[in-house]
Amino acid sequence: RKGVEMKRFYVHYEGEPEFTFIVRRESSNKGTFTELTKDFVAAYQEKHGRVMTPEGVTFTKANKKPYSPSHIVYDTVADRDDVFALYTPPVATSQVAAPVATVAAAPVPPTADATASTTPAITEKNSLEAESHKKDGNAFMAAKKYQEAIVEYTKAIALDPTQAVYYANRAQAHLSLKQYLETIADANHALLIDEKNTKVYFRKGTAELRLQRFRDAQATFRKALDLPNMDQTFKTSLKKGLEEAEKGLSQQVKTPTPLNKEAVDILEQARTLAIQAEKQNNFKNAAMIYEQILTAYPEDMVALFRLGEIYCHAKKYEKSIEYLLKARNLYKNEYLICQFLGDSYMGAKQYLEAAKWYNQTIEQLGEDKEAIRNAQVKLGEALYLSGAQGSGVQILQKVIAEVPDHFHALFAYGKALIEHAELPDSMPVFLKLLVQDSENKKVREVLADLVRTPEGLAELKREISGVPKSASTLGFLAVVVKEFGAIDAAVDLYTEALEAEPRSSSHALNLAHAIELLPDYDRVFALIKKFCLDNATLSVGPCSCAHIYNAIRGLTTIHGTWDSDVPELPIPETHELPIDEMYPASELDLLALWCTLTKSLYIEGNLEMVMKICSLINPVREGRPMHTTTIRNEVAYHCCIDQLMPFHKLPQNKTLPHLYLAGDSHALVSAYQPIMYRGSPHIIKPLLVTGLKCWHLRPESNFFPKYNFWNVIKNAPPGSSVVLQFGEIDCREGFVLAVQKCIYKDIEEGCLVAVDIYIKVLLEVIEKYNYKIYVHPAVPVIDITRDIVKTFNKVLKKRVLETPQLLWLEMFDDLLENDGKNLKKEYELDGTHMNPKYLPLLERALSEHTA
Repeated sequence: RKGVEMKRFYVHYEGEPEFTFIVRRESSNKGTFTELTKDFVAAYQEKHGRVMTPEGVTFTKANKKPYSPSHIVYDTVADRDDVFALYTPPVATSQVAAPVATVAAAPVPPTADATASTTPAITEKNSLEAESHKKDGNAFMAAKKYQEAIVEYTKAIALDPTQAVYYANRAQAHLSLKQYLETIADANHALLIDEKNTKVYFRKGTAELRLQRFRDAQATFRKALDLPNMDQTFKTSLKKGLEEAEKGLSQQVKTPTPLNKEAVDILEQARTLAIQAEKQNNFKNAAMIYEQILTAYPEDMVALFRLGEIYCHAKKYEKSIEYLLKARNLYKNEYLICQFLGDSYMGAKQYLEAAKWYNQTIEQLGEDKEAIRNAQVKLGEALYLSGAQGSGVQILQKVIAEVPDHFHALFAYGKALIEHAELPDSMPVFLKLLVQDSENKKVREVLADLVRTPEGLAELKREISGVPKSASTLGFLAVVVKEFGAIDAAVDLYTEALEAEPRSSSHALNLAHAIELLPDYDRVFALIKKFCLDNATLSVGPCSCAHIYNAIRGLTTIHGTWDSDVPELPIPETHELPIDEMYPASELDLLALWCTLTKSLYIEGNLEMVMKICSLINPVREGRPMHTTTIRNEVAYHCCIDQLMPFHKLPQNKTLPHLYLAGDSHALVSAYQPIMYRGSPHIIKPLLVTGLKCWHLRPESNFFPKYNFWNVIKNAPPGSSVVLQFGEIDCREGFVLAVQKCIYKDIEEGCLVAVDIYIKVLLEVIEKYNYKIYVHPAVPVIDITRDIVKTFNKVLKKRVLETPQLLWLEMFDDLLENDGKNLKKEYELDGTHMNPKYLPLLERALSEHTA
């Protein structure tokens, strides 16, 4: 409405199934996060028909810090911001204490147990509305409209989660739809409230029978039959269920059918082929072989177990559970089956079920203390995530008391400390873990998350203040936190490292790369210029820092006017290295620093200076296999720019308006080239995002290219025309590996996932900056990935054309020869990038939208 201040933001739930809730709030709306919880839960349950209770929902910021339930939403959340919903199902303490009684005896801190929270008071209005929804649900059940019934029962639960009958009725609806896992989950909720409800036991036992979980069904029916005052007719039904469970159990625990020698040989050959496929990381082929084995030998434990493990790692948890349960019913004494069942249920966020299987793992491990502790840690994590935080922490503390350096126990305990906002306690835990395993990505990601908090960097520095603060320590910590997006902290740490070792080209290079991510190319320029001034005698082959400094000495900024009064440095003596030898590491880093200067000058459009720097660097790198060194990426950027320079006409007309093009290194090709746009000459201004995949842009990612993207994309003025050119890097190896790992069924499914992420981000960019966005196809420059690029562009084009806010640039087919197999010769450059000769195609594609 006109004249009314309005905020719009997004609430993301990243559990299963994922859900995004769009919230609009007027300034007059003084609703708190407690009230937002009810709206969110109702919307989630209406869409998905899944259990979610308001008391289990917590809203957090992107840095995982929770919002206070009493805070007013409009005053707290910024316009267009992202809010994240975490959900922990409420669990009664009594239901989780029993499984851990035999493995946990350590005292629990009073502040650690979050399981004793009471259910919020239910108003009379809520109770009446809940009953109304239950009646509507019952009517739908009578009409056999089970999905509609689920929606009504879900609304009743949201209003009053204390009534067992709502869960019980929804369990029956799920059972009618053969949704057996959901049936069991609802039955468990109902029994937490009313443990004497015989109908619920029957529904739970029936679902367990259908899943062939015969031992669980046997226990469920037996427990129901022990209840007093039962209707005789219903008792008969329970007995029949028990008989069916025991019959199934007796059939499944029998010794698998013996095979004759010929069958054994065939089976072994098939297993060998599958194992070879696994060793080659081709899990898709391995899974196909194992599934073929099961067609002939349904009781083969190796095939059942390996399929369960493969699908667990691929996060296909329903399939993993299906195979592992079959293996478990046939082979009762394999603790690894129980362990992977626990892992699969953890992945499926069914934490109590995971705890059950981890407990069974512990029971089967015998005297293997190390394996028992590892399983206890998994059990502690499962209980903690189920809502039994005290019980979970108790187990973790017990393991740490026995083995103070137990990696996984410390990790889980540290995560618990973070959830309770204990930064001074959690930081040393994860620094200790980093010392134990410096390459562990999960530890690195958590440390980056901690450092991004308001006091995080200061806390990190306090923690390392008690040890000698070497430049290498600071540099290493900078590498760790930069990888997962703590860019400002990385710049700070690299700066201190360089101050401690001012002649280190490695620290200077890393600092320059971190500043590029902001991006601040003037600052990169100033850094490299000062380093060369302070270290004039450092050299690589025939070139020294003095040579580089003298070339740029008169510039105070990249775009500054030349000051001829700045004196030159004297040129030091340099030493040529034989062409068949490679430079030492320190000199390679110095060369990479100079190549970074080339890139910074090019991206900012000082092409005259680029030519000077290239003339100095080229004699240093030519004739040497730089692609085999640690600086291959920096040299690749330099070489690409060097090849592009002959296509530029100097001096440039710097008065032309800009058409912006955001992309990975492909943005170099069109940079500062003239183009006709909307009937008048423009110049293409590059917005470089280093190494970005569309996959990096997903909400849960913290990888640094994502932060680089958001830092770069805002640099075009609001309302600008921007061409987006991403996706080619996604097509290199990611999709193929994901298919081989059974994450996607084929390349097209992988493309669909990446494109969906990309489109959502482009729409978000439009909302934030009001850009007019043109989508450039991924370029088919690499021979071995061209077919994947074709599939990607087919998917991308379809999604763009379905999205009115986006404009597709139709040119892909014209890049290829008539047979569609090869890139046209005139568009080849270096095997990785397009030739600027393709730009007339870009101009034509743009004109189709501006005619």
